Amino acid sequence: MSRPKVVISYAQPDWDLASELVAHVEAHGIACWIAGRDVPLGADRATEIVNAIAAAPVMVLVFSANADSSTDVHREVERASDRGIPLLPFRVADVQPSSSLEYFLSSQNFLDAYPPPLAPHYARLCSCLNSILASSTDAMQPADTALPAPAPHTSEVRPLYVGTASLRHLESELAAHIGPFAEYAVRHAANAASNIGALLDQLGKHIDSDIERQQFVSSCRQWLDAAGAASPVQEAPQTTAARTVPAVDTPRELATRSIDRPAEARSTRREAPPEWPAQAPPLTPQAPAVAPGAAAVLSQAAIDENVQFTVFRPRELVPDEWQPLLAFTHLASEHSDVEVKRQAEAVLRHAIGEYRQVVQDAQDAVPRNEVLTLVPKVPGVEFEPAERGFPCRGTVHLEMFLARALPQPCAQTARGKLSVHLGAHAIAELPLTMVVAARRVLRPLSGSS
Repeated sequence: MSRPKVVISYAQPDWDLASELVAHVEAHGIACWIAGRDVPLGADRATEIVNAIAAAPVMVLVFSANADSSTDVHREVERASDRGIPLLPFRVADVQPSSSLEYFLSSQNFLDAYPPPLAPHYARLCSCLNSILASSTDAMQPADTALPAPAPHTSEVRPLYVGTASLRHLESELAAHIGPFAEYAVRHAANAASNIGALLDQLGKHIDSDIERQQFVSSCRQWLDAAGAASPVQEAPQTTAARTVPAVDTPRELATRSIDRPAEARSTRREAPPEWPAQAPPLTPQAPAVAPGAAAVLSQAAIDENVQFTVFRPRELVPDEWQPLLAFTHLASEHSDVEVKRQAEAVLRHAIGEYRQVVQDAQDAVPRNEVLTLVPKVPGVEFEPAERGFPCRGTVHLEMFLARALPQPCAQTARGKLSVHLGAHAIAELPLTMVVAARRVLRPLSGSS
């Protein structure tokens, strides 16, 4: 049986962009189906599109102003929604969906791919697709043509409820290993998992290192166990239909918040009691209990003395062209150095040869979970966003900025720094030096043959 193909939905004016997207995705080993290339000569286009959507594990929508106004795109999105095909909107411009498309996309997490360059966004897209494809493969089972199989054990069919604060904790922990696309991976796994073990196992598949994967699963399980924040939703004995509870309060909230926002106070709404331990006494809603002997461990781990910052900066900037700038926070160790390099190569790929690495130690110790703020400033260079903040957790953490040179005379050198602030105090200043080159003459993209 041939491997299911990801369907790419796009407006005809966006063909060049869509074909470029297909080339990048297929270069990562993900098979795609796109009408402009894969509809056989002489075949009925509408029939081929409907059949491709029906067989697809996921549909990527190249969302732009052209797509928003395209009748064909509206039909394709509606067909995918009717068939329960996951939709992944890849938004290439700052455009909001019209009311007719918003009906189908309001619960979707948009993957924003602007401003350019698109290369880092393609990497995030491939990671999201790999997550969806892995989940759909795990969920596939042979169809039964005989009598219906006996109902599975109740512990296997009860939907999993994970509180918002717990989801954010999982996202923060996973982001330390795989970067910004941890948010999507957690949301997708939480919606598909039936128990906490399945959820953590699915998230662990995103971590390459066996040791780090085991540490991630173990630490998250202990945290959730102590917090009592994840539990199957109990069904009433009389009901026959499974009750579905959303994993988050509102899809819009999860689609727009930062993936590493510090965990907020637990919700006051009533949650089902945790499934483990089996004979635990009832607990009142309080802060998570600390196991005996854990206080000493927490006190020892409260402050990190060997925090380092590593920046990957482009050697050359071109006026009005956005380029990524990567800023890592990590502990000074050989293991962290290897992980920083791995993540940088995953984001920059072939362009990493055009980047220079800057490393600096923190001037002071950093309390665990305190918020650090990164602020890049270079005269003549614009950064998006202007600053980023996150809690320091003692793991490898990546924040990405986009940088572009403002129009100015060529062959100049832009000099500045990336400052790291702990509260009002600067604990590191990494030099940023980049040559401003001539503006490139862009050639139009060619479509796939």
